[in-house]
Amino acid sequence: MRRGRVARLAAAAALGAVLAAPAPAAAFEWSTVRGHFGLGLAQLVSPPDAPGGSLTVSGGLDVPVASGWRAGVAIGYHLLGSETARSGSGTGSLVANLDYNGFETMALAHWEPRGLGPLARLSLGAGIFNGHVEISATGGGGAAFRDRARSDTAPALGLDATLMRGRGAPVRVGLELSVRTAFFDEDPWTLGAARVVFHY
Repeated sequence: MRRGRVARLAAAAALGAVLAAPAPAAAFEWSTVRGHFGLGLAQLVSPPDAPGGSLTVSGGLDVPVASGWRAGVAIGYHLLGSETARSGSGTGSLVANLDYNGFETMALAHWEPRGLGPLARLSLGAGIFNGHVEISATGGGGAAFRDRARSDTAPALGLDATLMRGRGAPVRVGLELSVRTAFFDEDPWTLGAARVVFHY
């Protein structure tokens, strides 16, 4: 329980740092808004018995806040794969499919370095993560797997690294590598993702 409180404080501190970023000196202009959209693969690294992963999509908007820095919001949806669970043994055993998925809403600060090769953006932030484990079983056997079901919301921390070239182009294509940790009380989720990302 103490570890969960510390994790929540860390997530709140990261979110506060993003929201406290300095406002742009000039008046807001819609022309300064940029967006991105990504599609790729995600997999739960923990818990260790998680399935093999599946599709992830994400998108977001951001604005400049200082030289080399931008801040914005992003959302993502992750299909994290399925596993087959078995209760009992022999002819009386019950079988169910457990489908994992998650939805995130993040506030992110983006650093856009120069002179670091293909590293075009490094993003850090915090938000909320909603994790689901849904049970599908035949013959009314779902009750035997009730302890495996999940529908929880928890604070989360995120880190993204974007490899991309073509600075200044109207549309840029890159590779985004992401890590998210959602601090559920009993068993935190950590997932990694790799996406083809389009910046516009």
